[in-house]
Amino acid sequence: LAWQLSAPGNHGPKIPCMAAILMARKLVAGELHQSGAHPCMGFLQLEDFAPEFQRWGIRARVEEG
Repeated sequence: LAWQLSAPGNHGPKIPCMAAILMARKLVAGELHQSGAHPCMGFLQLEDFAPEFQRWGIRARVEEG
């Protein structure tokens, strides 16, 4: 699989903080039920980023090849 990301308008630097924003929203919504320190793998899926990508004009696609 290949994941391609295009971030026009110099919005690429916003991508790393998106995961923190999405996790904070899940915490506020009561969607995370684990407490304590954990690796963050598995808490978010690529589709969770879609609204933020759309907001900033970022395009992502996954290709099989």
